[in-house]
Amino acid sequence: KGVSMVAERLRKSVEALEIEINDDCIEATISVGVTSYFISQGQKQKSEIISEADMALYNSKNTGRNKTSVYNV
Repeated sequence: KGVSMVAERLRKSVEALEIEINDDCIEATISVGVTSYFISQGQKQKSEIISEADMALYNSKNTGRNKTSVYNV
């Protein structure tokens, strides 16, 4: 649960930014996908962990963007 809280804080921080470019203020948002790994679950390859986070990221993008999604096993 901790990683999703960190990711959501990051998302909200980016959303709150006011970026000025040539006297124009633009808004930015991000979509975030996270997963977690616990040694007690057994070994996982790095590629599997990255794939899980990637699936969560695409869930965020496909269900509205500007959100955090967590991969659930």
